[in-house]
Amino acid sequence: MLWGEDEMRAVTAGQMREIDRATIEDYCFPGCVLMENAGRAVAEAVADLLPMAGRALVLVGKGNNGGDGLVAARHLAERGYVVEVALIGEGGQLRGEAEVNLRHARAFGIPVHENAGDTTIRELLARADVAVDALLGIGLSGAVGGRAAEVLGLLAAHTGRIVAVDIPSGLDADTGALMGPVPRVDITVTFGLPKQGLYLYPGRACCGHIRVAPIGLAPETVRTATPATWVVEMSDVARAVPPRRPDAHKGDAGRLLVVAGSRGLTGAAAMAANAAMRAGAGLVTLACP
Repeated sequence: MLWGEDEMRAVTAGQMREIDRATIEDYCFPGCVLMENAGRAVAEAVADLLPMAGRALVLVGKGNNGGDGLVAARHLAERGYVVEVALIGEGGQLRGEAEVNLRHARAFGIPVHENAGDTTIRELLARADVAVDALLGIGLSGAVGGRAAEVLGLLAAHTGRIVAVDIPSGLDADTGALMGPVPRVDITVTFGLPKQGLYLYPGRACCGHIRVAPIGLAPETVRTATPATWVVEMSDVARAVPPRRPDAHKGDAGRLLVVAGSRGLTGAAAMAANAAMRAGAGLVTLACP
């Protein structure tokens, strides 16, 4: 991680936007390069999920999240995938790097379905081996409505494989709240730093495997940010538990007495004793009515 520490820290949407802004404006790092790196990381995740090139559908919104998806579409086409793009709205509504990458996708011969209707999207999903969710990003500020909600409903009902760009669309990046019909994806490729909403329920259940992809953020902008959330990983837990000798006896790992529960209410006591065993206590005794 860019933090220079072992802990993985998660950021809010506001903190991530400030890191992006500082990288682009203060360090003169082109936003198009960040988008290129992000889209390439999504294409790599799709290739891991579907190693043998197949059919990919990229669902694209109007913002930079959609631009990342368009970059991914181009890289997938280069890898030999049959790629189609479904645009929510018209191509003329895209701006900046997203609009540039729409032109690049078309130059690569990738079919782009503008203002795709429900029937078209259902047909595209039905023949796709994998769908890429590039509809809505971390800028979501309220409940999803209108056409975006309708398309998200179609994607949420899809039973095939899905890769999310930065965050599953409709998920609140800060709280993990579901702001619309959020699709359950196989892989979420989140950029630079993980967003804390990816680890909070109910949203966590929609995110699948979370992959943090470096995209070229200026290290100083990351170091000076002050996120308040740390993600506990298996390596953190492993460091907290002292190594045990292969010939260790249960008496060598401590003895624990759990005094808990009451008559007719013994479930919590049993759970506490089992948790103590799983946490590594050598000998656990439960005192319970």
